[in-house]
Amino acid sequence: MIEWREPLYLDQKMGDGKRLAQTRRNLEEGKGAMFPAFGVFLAQNPHNLLEIISLNEFLQPGYGTRRFCCVGLAASREGAQELVRLLLEDTLRQTGALRVREFLYPKKETDRGDG
Repeated sequence: MIEWREPLYLDQKMGDGKRLAQTRRNLEEGKGAMFPAFGVFLAQNPHNLLEIISLNEFLQPGYGTRRFCCVGLAASREGAQELVRLLLEDTLRQTGALRVREFLYPKKETDRGDG
């Protein structure tokens, strides 16, 4: 199952609303991407930050049983690598470290338990 983080990091080709909607719909319906597409996901391994996966990999049986958090979409592997670079730069600028999960899902003031 894919969880979509909003707003997604998108390359120029995927930034077209029609292409993005088609890609998401196809994945949710268990179909492959109609054109090359790659997702940037939070890594399944806690020792890694992010992973780039071809969206057609999600047609394989093993992928349906795990949760994936998509943080970006690109029309090529190179585009996905550029999104990773941008995301890491944004993360460093905001957190001062490579705390990607903290950057993407910041805790609200009320979540701190300060009362």
